[in-house]
Amino acid sequence: LREGLLAVRHASAGALAEVVRAGDTVLDVGGGSGVLASSAVLLGAGRATGVDVLAPAVVDTMANARRNGVADRVVASTTDVRDIAEHFDVVVANLGGSQALVAVAASLSARVDARGTLVFAGMLTDAVDPVRAALADRGFVVDVERTLVGWVALILRRVGP
Repeated sequence: LREGLLAVRHASAGALAEVVRAGDTVLDVGGGSGVLASSAVLLGAGRATGVDVLAPAVVDTMANARRNGVADRVVASTTDVRDIAEHFDVVVANLGGSQALVAVAASLSARVDARGTLVFAGMLTDAVDPVRAALADRGFVVDVERTLVGWVALILRRVGP
């Protein structure tokens, strides 16, 4: 299990390294400890917003942002992603399973700027097809697919409205 969790985190961070550009705004959904939000800022993002359903995750995100010297550009909350009005250059979701990712596909794709990028991670290789289909229905295509120790990260771009 530990190897799988590390692989998912590594795949997500690697995907961010490929897509984050200087000044980008990043939304990290299901951020947990805030590793991806802090990583995005360290990679050059202007700011990152982390949301998680668990209040302790918000505390952990901000503690990690302080440790990494980026607390001035990271915010975290338990705000439901459906209640966020802003659009982001990059939206990353590492939610631990294709069912969870399919369930939030509409909400997350709606938060991606017209020329933005969506990064989905946390699914096993044999469960990625429903995620691809859910996002294709929302105008996204897979640009890059990374697999590490049986876990997949998808980098998607919008091709439709």
